[in-house]
Amino acid sequence: MSDLPSTSKRPVRAVRLPKPTIRPLTILDIIENDLSDASSNGDFDYSFFLNSSSESDSENEQNEVSADDNDNDNADDNTHTYSQWGTVTGLNQKHFEFNDIRDIRFNFKIKSSCLQYFQIFMTDELVEIMMLETNRNANQFVKQKRITRDTQMTKWVDTTHEEMIRFIGLLFYMGVVKLSSTANYWSRNVLYQNEICRKSMSRERFELLLRFWHFANNQIEPEGDQLCRIQYLITYLVTKFKTAKIPGEIIAVGETMIPFRDRLKFRQFMPQKSHKDGVKLFKVCSPDGYTYDINIFAGKMDKECEGLETVVLNLCEDYLDQGRTIVTDTFYTSIALADSLLERRTHLVGMVKKTEKGLPLEVVNAQIKKREIIGKENINGIVFAKWKERQYIHTLSTCHNLDIVETGKKNQKDGKMIKPKVVVDYNEGQVGIDLSDELSSRGMPVLHGRAIRWYHKVACEILLGTSVVNAYLLWKIHNPDNFITIVEFREALTTELLILNDNPAIVASKHKLEVTKLVRKKNRKLRRRCVHCYEKARSGGCSAEEAKKVATQVSTYCSGCKGNPFVCMECFQTDHI
Repeated sequence: MSDLPSTSKRPVRAVRLPKPTIRPLTILDIIENDLSDASSNGDFDYSFFLNSSSESDSENEQNEVSADDNDNDNADDNTHTYSQWGTVTGLNQKHFEFNDIRDIRFNFKIKSSCLQYFQIFMTDELVEIMMLETNRNANQFVKQKRITRDTQMTKWVDTTHEEMIRFIGLLFYMGVVKLSSTANYWSRNVLYQNEICRKSMSRERFELLLRFWHFANNQIEPEGDQLCRIQYLITYLVTKFKTAKIPGEIIAVGETMIPFRDRLKFRQFMPQKSHKDGVKLFKVCSPDGYTYDINIFAGKMDKECEGLETVVLNLCEDYLDQGRTIVTDTFYTSIALADSLLERRTHLVGMVKKTEKGLPLEVVNAQIKKREIIGKENINGIVFAKWKERQYIHTLSTCHNLDIVETGKKNQKDGKMIKPKVVVDYNEGQVGIDLSDELSSRGMPVLHGRAIRWYHKVACEILLGTSVVNAYLLWKIHNPDNFITIVEFREALTTELLILNDNPAIVASKHKLEVTKLVRKKNRKLRRRCVHCYEKARSGGCSAEEAKKVATQVSTYCSGCKGNPFVCMECFQTDHI
C-alpha cells in the first residue's frame, strides 16, 4: 500500500445557469443604436431632444402641480360637504305658515243623485267633444282605408249625444258585472243572459263605438307625438279636478300603472307594481284619495320629465309657496328636491334610498338596535334619520326631528306601538296614492278585443276610474250620514246613465255594520254571540245553553240599532237591510 493519503472523490453537483432573457428589439432600441452610431461620427445634434425633454419635464411638473391643486380642492369640497351635517337640533329648520283654505267649489242638496256629482267632471261639453271626434275618426278611417263590403265598418252611422251617454253607461255596467268576454253580455246562453245590454244597443254597434272612440283630431296630430290623442281629455279633467276641490296642507306625489302589453314607445316596466307593464302616470293626491293632477310619462320623448325633481315641481306648481308639505316615496326624494321646495316655501317628507348622494355616511353605515333612531341635520334644516323596526328605514324631512310618538295601535308582545313622528306623517300622507288606486280598481271595466288602443285604456282609467273616485269623495263630504261603498256608487251611476228605473236616488239607511274596537286579554278583539242567531235558536225550541252553543260569535255590531247589538253578516243582510 502506498503511504500517500487516500483522497475520496466527491460527486460534483451540476449547477443550472439561468437562461438568458432575449427581449425583442423595439423601435426605441433601433433609434438608440442609430443615435449611438451618429454620435460616434459626430454628425448628430442633441439639442432638439434636450429641449424637448426639458419641455416635457416642465409640462409634467406643471401637470403634477395642477393635479395636486385639484386634489386639494376636492378634499376641501368633501370636507365642506361633510361638515354640513351635524347634530339634530331643529334650529336650522324653516317654519312656514299654512293658511287653511280648503274649500268645495260645488254645493249640492243632500238628496242630489250620484250622477250630478259625476257630471262635475263628465260634462255635456266633454260628451259632445267625444261624439264629434268619434264621428270624425270613423269617417276618416272609412275614406282612407280599403274595406270590404262584408265588414261592419261599412255600416257606420254617426253617433249622437244620447247614444254616447248609453255607451259610457254600458262601460260602467261591464265594470260592475264582469264577464269573460264582451260578446257574453249579448249572449242568449242561460249563464249570461241579460236584457240590459240588448235594450241599450246591439253588440255590433257597441263594438263599432269602442273601435272608433276618440278624443282628438288625427289630422292635426304632430309627427311623433302620440300623447296628443289623449292629452285634451287629461287637460280637461285635471282642470275640473283642481276647480272642484282645494287640497289641505299635506299632498302626496306618486305613480300608478295602467296595464298595457302591446307595442308602445313609452311603455314602462315596473316589477314592484301589481301591473308590471303598461302606461305610467304621475299623480298628486290628498290623504283622503282625491286626485288633483295627472301626467303621463312619455319616456325619453318627454322633455318635461327630464328629472324627478322637475316632475314633482311641475305637478305641484299650483300648490307651492303656500306653506304646504309634500310627501314622496324613495323614487322622488332627494336633497336637491328638498332644497328646491324650501326655496318655494314648501316642506318635504319622504323615504329616501341609502345610496342617495350627499347623505352622511356615518348614519348610513351605522348599526342600531330595534326601535332606535339616529340622524343628522344640515345647515338648511334637512334632517336625515335612520330607524329600525323589522328593517332599516331611511327618511328625509325638512319639518321633523328625531321625536318618537305612539301610533295609537297596540302590539301583542310589547303593548303600545311607537314610531318616529316622520314615519307616522309619511304613512298618513302617502296612503292617499294607494287609496286612490284601490278605489279606482273596484268596478273598473276590463276592455277586451283587438280594437282596444292604449288611449282607450288611459281614458277608462281617468274618466271611469279617477273621475268616479273624486265624485264619490265629494258625495261623501256632502252626505256624511248616508254611507255607501264605491261599488254601490258605480251601480247608481249605471242605473242613471242607462235609465233603468224612474227613481235612481239612493235611499238612506241608518243601519251600518262595524267592527268593534273593544279588546280582551293579549289585545285580542272582543267576540260576542249574534243576537239574531240566539233568538232563532231559542224560537226553534233550544234551551238557553244549547242556543249559546249554536249562536255564532262575532266581533261586528250594528251601529244604527239601539244598544249596538252584535250581529253576524248573514243576519245583518236579512234582518237589518
